[in-house]
Amino acid sequence: MRIVNETTHDGFRVLLVEDHALARKLVEAMLMSFGLVSDVACTGEEALDAAERNLYDVVLLDLGLPDMTAETIIDALAKASGTKDAALIAVTGRDRPHVLPSPLKMWLEKPFALRDLHDALAAVRDESFQK
Repeated sequence: MRIVNETTHDGFRVLLVEDHALARKLVEAMLMSFGLVSDVACTGEEALDAAERNLYDVVLLDLGLPDMTAETIIDALAKASGTKDAALIAVTGRDRPHVLPSPLKMWLEKPFALRDLHDALAAVRDESFQK
């Protein structure tokens, strides 16, 4: 299902951090349906390397990475030069906490629908236009 012309995500720079190959391919396909191509990292270390080389508007972050705890990667991405101003969105199989850990902006619980990802990106876009 392609969501056409409801909102535009043109120009969004997305970093997808996901260690599970099938989940990674699924989210990449979802992003492509919105006309977005993401940079991909499979580990926390790869994500931090990307965050030092590139600027991102959105980071879709799996919280169950093999090399870093959720707290460590969230904190490191919040401070990295390329992601410090990005919207950090958890994409995880964990239950959503009552209060999101700072600096996460949103929480998408796996499995999530195309509409959920679309709505999350739209909310980020709307917030960035208000700045």
